[in-house]
Amino acid sequence: GARCDVGVKSGRYMFEVRVVEVLDPVELIGPQSRTPTPKQLLRLGLSVADVSPIMGDADDSMCFDSEGFVLWNKRRTQVSSRLDLRSTFAVVLNLCEGHPNMNTISLFQNGARVGPP
Repeated sequence: GARCDVGVKSGRYMFEVRVVEVLDPVELIGPQSRTPTPKQLLRLGLSVADVSPIMGDADDSMCFDSEGFVLWNKRRTQVSSRLDLRSTFAVVLNLCEGHPNMNTISLFQNGARVGPP
Protein backbone atom coordinates (compact mmCIF):
# COMPACT_ATOMS: atom_id res chain seq x y z
CA GLY A 1 0.00 0.00 0.00
CA ALA A 2 0.93 3.63 -0.33
CA ARG A 3 -0.32 6.91 1.06
CA CYS A 4 0.43 10.51 0.18
CA ASP A 5 -0.55 13.66 2.08
CA VAL A 6 -1.42 16.83 0.17
CA GLY A 7 -3.61 19.74 1.25
CA VAL A 8 -6.27 20.44 -1.39
CA LYS A 9 -8.55 23.48 -1.33
CA SER A 10 -9.30 24.51 -4.92
CA GLY A 11 -8.35 23.74 -8.51
CA ARG A 12 -7.89 20.40 -10.24
CA TYR A 13 -5.62 17.63 -8.95
CA MET A 14 -4.61 14.32 -10.49
CA PHE A 15 -2.45 11.41 -9.45
CA GLU A 16 -1.45 8.40 -11.54
CA VAL A 17 -0.78 4.82 -10.54
CA ARG A 18 0.79 2.05 -12.58
CA VAL A 19 0.70 -1.53 -11.37
CA VAL A 20 4.14 -2.98 -12.09
CA GLU A 21 3.50 -6.59 -11.11
CA VAL A 22 0.36 -8.71 -11.10
CA LEU A 23 0.71 -12.11 -9.45
CA ASP A 24 -1.52 -14.99 -10.50
CA PRO A 25 -1.38 -17.52 -7.65
CA VAL A 26 -2.32 -21.13 -8.33
CA GLU A 27 -5.58 -22.23 -6.73
CA LEU A 28 -5.86 -25.75 -5.37
CA ILE A 29 -8.82 -27.81 -6.55
CA GLY A 30 -10.29 -30.59 -4.46
CA PRO A 31 -10.42 -31.33 -0.72
CA GLN A 32 -7.37 -29.14 0.03
CA SER A 33 -8.88 -26.03 -1.57
CA ARG A 34 -9.89 -22.90 0.36
CA THR A 35 -12.78 -20.53 -0.10
CA PRO A 36 -12.09 -18.43 -3.22
CA THR A 37 -10.77 -14.95 -2.45
CA PRO A 38 -9.87 -12.06 -4.76
CA LYS A 39 -6.35 -12.55 -6.09
CA GLN A 40 -5.53 -8.84 -6.10
CA LEU A 41 -7.53 -5.78 -5.14
CA LEU A 42 -6.53 -2.23 -6.02
CA ARG A 43 -8.16 0.76 -4.30
CA LEU A 44 -7.51 4.34 -5.45
CA GLY A 45 -9.10 7.26 -3.71
CA LEU A 46 -9.11 10.31 -1.49
CA SER A 47 -9.82 11.11 2.15
CA VAL A 48 -9.70 13.97 4.60
CA ALA A 49 -6.87 14.25 7.14
CA ASP A 50 -6.68 11.83 10.09
CA VAL A 51 -8.88 9.11 8.54
CA SER A 52 -8.24 5.37 8.54
CA PRO A 53 -5.73 4.38 5.84
CA ILE A 54 -8.17 1.71 4.61
CA MET A 55 -9.93 3.56 1.78
CA GLY A 56 -13.73 3.42 1.73
CA ASP A 57 -14.07 2.17 5.31
CA ALA A 58 -14.63 5.63 6.81
CA ASP A 59 -17.29 8.31 6.32
CA ASP A 60 -14.65 10.81 5.16
CA SER A 61 -13.03 8.79 2.37
CA MET A 62 -13.96 7.45 -1.04
CA CYS A 63 -12.25 5.17 -3.49
CA PHE A 64 -12.57 3.19 -6.69
CA ASP A 65 -11.64 -0.50 -6.55
CA SER A 66 -10.44 -2.88 -9.24
CA GLU A 67 -13.72 -4.80 -9.14
CA GLY A 68 -15.52 -1.76 -10.66
CA PHE A 69 -17.04 -0.32 -7.49
CA VAL A 70 -17.00 3.06 -5.76
CA LEU A 71 -16.76 2.87 -1.97
CA TRP A 72 -18.09 5.98 -0.26
CA ASN A 73 -19.85 6.56 3.06
CA LYS A 74 -19.37 2.85 3.84
CA ARG A 75 -21.45 1.93 0.76
CA ARG A 76 -20.31 0.01 -2.32
CA THR A 77 -21.83 0.94 -5.71
CA GLN A 78 -20.91 -0.63 -9.05
CA VAL A 79 -19.92 2.00 -11.64
CA SER A 80 -17.99 -0.03 -14.23
CA SER A 81 -16.86 -3.49 -15.16
CA ARG A 82 -13.77 -5.05 -13.55
CA LEU A 83 -10.62 -3.04 -14.26
CA ASP A 84 -7.55 -4.46 -16.01
CA LEU A 85 -4.75 -4.28 -13.44
CA ARG A 86 -2.13 -4.20 -16.22
CA SER A 87 -3.01 -0.54 -16.88
CA THR A 88 -2.18 3.01 -15.82
CA PHE A 89 -4.84 4.66 -13.67
CA ALA A 90 -5.47 8.32 -12.87
CA VAL A 91 -7.74 9.84 -10.22
CA VAL A 92 -8.85 13.44 -10.87
CA LEU A 93 -10.36 15.70 -8.20
CA ASN A 94 -12.07 18.75 -9.69
CA LEU A 95 -12.68 21.67 -7.31
CA CYS A 96 -12.69 24.38 -10.03
CA GLU A 97 -15.33 27.04 -9.34
CA GLY A 98 -17.88 27.32 -12.14
CA HIS A 99 -16.72 24.17 -13.98
CA PRO A 100 -19.53 21.80 -15.07
CA ASN A 101 -17.83 18.94 -13.19
CA MET A 102 -17.07 20.97 -10.05
CA ASN A 103 -16.79 18.89 -6.84
CA THR A 104 -16.38 15.57 -8.67
CA ILE A 105 -13.87 12.74 -8.61
CA SER A 106 -13.15 10.74 -11.78
CA LEU A 107 -11.21 7.58 -12.55
CA PHE A 108 -9.32 7.08 -15.81
CA GLN A 109 -7.80 3.86 -17.17
CA ASN A 110 -5.12 4.28 -19.86
CA GLY A 111 -6.35 7.84 -20.49
CA ALA A 112 -10.05 6.97 -20.90
CA ARG A 113 -12.67 7.89 -18.31
CA VAL A 114 -13.98 4.72 -16.64
CA GLY A 115 -17.38 6.11 -15.64
CA PRO A 116 -19.26 9.35 -15.07
CA PRO A 117 -17.67 11.91 -12.75
